[in-house]
Amino acid sequence: METTAVSIMIDSNLKSGVESILQMLGLTFSEAVTIFARQVYMRRKLPFAVELPPEEEMFNSETVAALEEGRAIMEGRVKAKTYASMDELHAEIEAEIAAEKSE
Repeated sequence: METTAVSIMIDSNLKSGVESILQMLGLTFSEAVTIFARQVYMRRKLPFAVELPPEEEMFNSETVAALEEGRAIMEGRVKAKTYASMDELHAEIEAEIAAEKSE
C-alpha cells in the first residue's frame, strides 16, 4: 500500500496529551489518524457525533439564566428593560457592582 505524508497544525499541549493517551493504547499519533481516516472512509461520515454539550454543562447557572432571559426577551415573553440614558444604565450597573461587593 502506497502512503502519503499529511501535515496538520495542532496545539502542542493537545498533541502531547493525545500522544500520552495513545501510547497507553499502544498507538502512535500517525496510527490513530490512519484509524480515523479509515473509519471516515468506511462509514462515509465522522465515526462519532460532533455536538455541543447541553448548556448546563457548558455554562454556570448564572449564565444559563441570562441566556434564557435573552431568549424570553427575543420571543416576546418578557419585556426588555430600557433606559432613558447611558447615565441611567451606568448608575444601575454601579449599584449592582456595589451590592455584590457588600455581600
